[in-house]
Amino acid sequence: MTNRLHPAPIDHEAAVLRGRLGITGDVQRNLDQLAQDLAHAAGVPWAMVNLFGDHAQHFLGLAAPGPDSGLPQVGRHMDSAYGYCPEVRTRSKALVLPDVYRHPRFTGNPVVNEIGIRTYAGAPLLDEQGTTFGTVCFVGRHPCPVPPATTPSH
Repeated sequence: MTNRLHPAPIDHEAAVLRGRLGITGDVQRNLDQLAQDLAHAAGVPWAMVNLFGDHAQHFLGLAAPGPDSGLPQVGRHMDSAYGYCPEVRTRSKALVLPDVYRHPRFTGNPVVNEIGIRTYAGAPLLDEQGTTFGTVCFVGRHPCPVPPATTPSH
């Protein structure tokens, strides 16, 4: 999967997006730390701060397991049709899938087969006009338990 995620025009697109937004090395390290904190808090291997380009999604913040983990490796770009963030972009609101297998519409996504994703949670990053330009999300290989609904005590 990693090889399909790194075509040269996509790398150029990511550089243009970083330049437009003023994303420097320090900012990218902070976004990586944010993604690492999110992955740790959610108990999952991967978390991203994602920006949408014309040709791909770009993970300007990325938490991913290392090559010795035995888990699939991902790069900083992914086809714009992959994953669940494009759905968040369309909806402009959060999407939580505790178990993608319970949602037939999402089980055919390539990340299910290639990485083994079973859970996803993502929220949109919105500009001043309310347009979704990216997401903050995490994914995992195991379904997440859904907490029971609670009734507030009086």
